[in-house]
Amino acid sequence: MWDRESTIKLIELYENQSVLWDVSSQDYKDKHKKQNAYRAIGEELGKSDDDLKTKIHNLRTQFFQEVRRVKQKKSDQGTSDNHTSKWEFFDALKFIQNDDGNNDKIENLVSSTIYFY
Repeated sequence: MWDRESTIKLIELYENQSVLWDVSSQDYKDKHKKQNAYRAIGEELGKSDDDLKTKIHNLRTQFFQEVRRVKQKKSDQGTSDNHTSKWEFFDALKFIQNDDGNNDKIENLVSSTIYFY
């Protein structure tokens, strides 16, 4: 079970393992280094790799939904006031958002992808 304290600890450990989230890192595509990073976090928290990956996926999904909400709120009001999310982990996860806006492009691409079977 993920309580607030263990979620905060996970975010801290995840941030320290840039191989898992920094696409500009040379090691980002190295599956072995990523697996080692997940294993290290899992050992620290006493969680399995699958539990970590699921929780991280959920946190990232929620974070980018909040980013879109904040941007929509700003554009709806036609102002550049500093609106922010009230979600408790929003500020802690800001490190995964690139300043160059590439995350928005990736998120839009993922959300608009049509799968053909």
